Amino acid sequence: MDKLNISVTRTIDSGVRPIELKCTPIYDCLFSNVAGLRSRALVNSVDYGTLDPGDYMPALEDDRESASSFTARNLRVVLGALPALQSQARGISLFLLSCPVSLVRRGTLAAEVTRLLRAADPKCAEAVCLSFAPELLRLPPKDLQSALLHIRSLGCKVAVEGFGRADFPMSVLPLAAPDLLLLERDRKGDFPAGMAAYIQFAGALGIQTLAVGVPAETVLRGLNEAQCAYYTPAPGLRTEGRSLYMEKELTDLLSERSVASLAGFN
Repeated sequence: MDKLNISVTRTIDSGVRPIELKCTPIYDCLFSNVAGLRSRALVNSVDYGTLDPGDYMPALEDDRESASSFTARNLRVVLGALPALQSQARGISLFLLSCPVSLVRRGTLAAEVTRLLRAADPKCAEAVCLSFAPELLRLPPKDLQSALLHIRSLGCKVAVEGFGRADFPMSVLPLAAPDLLLLERDRKGDFPAGMAAYIQFAGALGIQTLAVGVPAETVLRGLNEAQCAYYTPAPGLRTEGRSLYMEKELTDLLSERSVASLAGFN
């Protein structure tokens, strides 16, 4: 992690923006209206190039202090942007922010992140959904339940990624249910066989599902039939004659005259 911190400092000195928060729209499955945004933090480095979460998350999992600082930095940007997003774009009520599990490994959310959420406007805090890898569900049961209660006490939601994959800890869900599960495709680009059963199982527990990277309208129809709540589109997905996929830097998104005028937000 020290190497990454040094690299970020060198990148700042070079004039390059060290961290970019990229966002893609989240649509409701029924009408394909925008319901929220999913963020992806990219770390730009003059030493290592552009790092995506798969590159830097393992380092953050081993360093709670750095995980807290990194998440707090991104959360400040999100909380600063949400008032404008909520006023300009109809239906922006969900903002997914990826977080390392080390942030809650002791059963409570890291202090720096907690302070930000306590000080936030309640309407903005309610839109924030902290998204974790499946390892969240492998925490000791008391720590997991404590972490969920703590996050929800701050007004936030909790999402868990990797739903539907073979190694996902399904048995934990009835004991400690998150608010949202991210149903993801495998390496071949397919959703799990029996996709509807996964969604309905989650629904029976009061958990909503977000399907990540929907590639075709036929898949979207299946999600609708299974009563999936949300989806994000794969690049190239079109429905009703409009292209839905886009990824935009959050500060650029806010600089547009109207968020609602962007492609896919109509």
